[in-house]
Amino acid sequence: MSKSWTFGKKRIKIGIDIIKIILEDTQTKPMIETKIIKVAHYQALELIHKSDRTLVYRGRNLESAQPVIVKLMGQEYPSFNELVQFRNQYAIAKNLDISGIVKPDSLLRYNNGYALIMEDI
Repeated sequence: MSKSWTFGKKRIKIGIDIIKIILEDTQTKPMIETKIIKVAHYQALELIHKSDRTLVYRGRNLESAQPVIVKLMGQEYPSFNELVQFRNQYAIAKNLDISGIVKPDSLLRYNNGYALIMEDI
């Protein structure tokens, strides 16, 4: 059993069996989509960019609470070339000492690909 209320174009729906609140625009799909992604001791919190090749999240280091950027590969099964390009991006950016270029902190395995962890400036 659930109840829902409409306020203008927004609808709030609350289910009784499981307490769950969904904000959605009544003319489109849900507006708020929550997905928690953890990579080692990092947690991705907010999707800030999405393309066919990459997903970029604003997140935090769970040990130090420092803000980070987490860049994930967009494909569940990336090709060998995509894996090499992602690793090369890390290797090149790590060795650049130019102001304005965000330094990557680490390159970690994530599912079938990599997660690039960068400082959030």
